[in-house]
Amino acid sequence: MNISHHTIPSQGKILLADPFMSNPSFRRSVVFLAEYGPAGSVGFVLNRPTDFMFNDIVEGFPHFPARVYLGGPVESGNLHFLHRIPNLPESYEAGKGIYWGGSLDALREMMDAGSLSPSDVRFFIGYSGWEPNQLDEELSQKNWIIAPGNRPFIFSDQPASLWSRLMKSLGEEYALLVHSPRHPSLN
Repeated sequence: MNISHHTIPSQGKILLADPFMSNPSFRRSVVFLAEYGPAGSVGFVLNRPTDFMFNDIVEGFPHFPARVYLGGPVESGNLHFLHRIPNLPESYEAGKGIYWGGSLDALREMMDAGSLSPSDVRFFIGYSGWEPNQLDEELSQKNWIIAPGNRPFIFSDQPASLWSRLMKSLGEEYALLVHSPRHPSLN
């Protein structure tokens, strides 16, 4: 099967791990590309929920029932977040209608006021990072398949099936990859 990897990477796109990727940190992962450029790239794994909830790791905030995800292997002691709040101060638009970071004080105020839903924000410990040209090299080795950034997928409440749903959304050739074994030796 000859699958085209024609889509050009850019900020706001989604990276889908090739089903035969050998790196266990990214096996069948879905990564939102928040930053892409000559200085390197930053992304967040969307389908690796942890056992932690927001209030388990952040003190001084009102109860907020949002799960925390493992964003990647880099700086796993830091908290990051993606959200759909266009007016959150200090946030950065990383994709169409998808924002990265922002003022924690403003976020706390929104939680206090009850005006923020857990479905509007996704918290991550750590991130996925690539040095300059590293992601391009991985793409040339066909380690990743690029998909359009899509808000419903990014804030999906079904992370376990996210990789397969996105692969199927790319068309029939990609849908066939969903059923490939996790290890080619099992074929």
